[in-house]
Amino acid sequence: MAAKSTRLSIGVKFFFGAGQTAEGIKTCSFGTFLLFYYNQVLGLSADLAGLAIALSLLFDAVTDPIAGSVSDRWQGPRGRRHPFLYASAVPLGLCFYLLFDPWVSIDGAGQAGLFAWMLTTTVLTRGTMTLYHVPHMALGAELSEDYDERTVLVAIRHFFGALAFIGVYALGFGYYFSPSPLVSGLSSDNR
Repeated sequence: MAAKSTRLSIGVKFFFGAGQTAEGIKTCSFGTFLLFYYNQVLGLSADLAGLAIALSLLFDAVTDPIAGSVSDRWQGPRGRRHPFLYASAVPLGLCFYLLFDPWVSIDGAGQAGLFAWMLTTTVLTRGTMTLYHVPHMALGAELSEDYDERTVLVAIRHFFGALAFIGVYALGFGYYFSPSPLVSGLSSDNR
């Protein structure tokens, strides 16, 4: 039996796809800059920084299926997915900000304090991203029963994720870690 054809508006497709920018920003930041920032800039040992990332990934492996199961069973006036999307936005932004702006004194807290900060904020960022990203991914399959429409939704979602990834990459290396004569090893004169 063929699924009924549902044509989604350009606005629905755009806003659904734009929701992937959060995951693109987080993925690029974590994959490209997190370890480098904590190890090379803040001075956390590579062993401890890697351990914090590994523990946060284990946390993520447990919470992703739980978030999917909870949002699948959720019943409310805003639907199954939207309450999680709305509730996670502000905490996600705050946790992500705190991850890259540690309040612990780098000199006073030592390795243990910086490790605790990185571990806590990485776990919280991944946790709040789980509350957003898992329901967002599931929502795409619920917007239409039409195979072609779902394919378009996935393509638009991937486009926005890649755009965000490239934007973070360009901003990170073009602004935050751009060549500078003030920082040893980053000067363009050191050829």
